[in-house]
Amino acid sequence: SKEPAMTWVKGNGVNETVELSKLLHKEATNWFLKFIEGALDAGFHTSKEKADDTAD
Repeated sequence: SKEPAMTWVKGNGVNETVELSKLLHKEATNWFLKFIEGALDAGFHTSKEKADDTAD
């Protein structure tokens, strides 16, 4: 079976690229903040546990 030929359709390529860029930036920021939050939480738990062990 032969695929139909693709045709170029004029659209809002620049606007779509800007929207994609904004979306990727937002998602990357959210991922990074969640990652840092998790790392800090894990670090604080470790530090607290060590502090509790030395207090005994």
